[in-house]
Amino acid sequence: MRNPNLQTAKTLSYVGAIWAIVVGALCTLTIIGAIVGVPMIIGGSLLLKFHNASDEAFVAQRGSMLAWGIFFLIFTIVGGVLELVAYVMAGSADTEEFRQAATQRRQQATSDFDDLERASEMKAKGILSADEYEAVKDRILHQHHDQD
Repeated sequence: MRNPNLQTAKTLSYVGAIWAIVVGALCTLTIIGAIVGVPMIIGGSLLLKFHNASDEAFVAQRGSMLAWGIFFLIFTIVGGVLELVAYVMAGSADTEEFRQAATQRRQQATSDFDDLERASEMKAKGILSADEYEAVKDRILHQHHDQD
């Protein structure tokens, strides 16, 4: 299950990145503004890729969010504030419970992959029918879909 606070933080970071890209593009209309505008576009583009990242990946990239947030704050107040709020929200989610839950999800995914691999081998050996294999595969895939 996804953390609603992290979803909000991702959205704030996304909006802040878009804002920085737009302001950066406007700054590039002048020669002097291009010195600031190009890095803002680059920073915004780098932060956009984390919008659809897993919660763990989003929390792990907090350092770059802080750095770009400070840069955006200097040149575009709105983008900087949004990034810094997202940084704080991501930091508040980075607890021991969060890390343990992430570890458990990774272990469960590994276990499920092993189960699916064994079922595939059993199907290849004729122990499981195609229908039985599909039932096992569907169960495992639905478990992961329900957890997201």
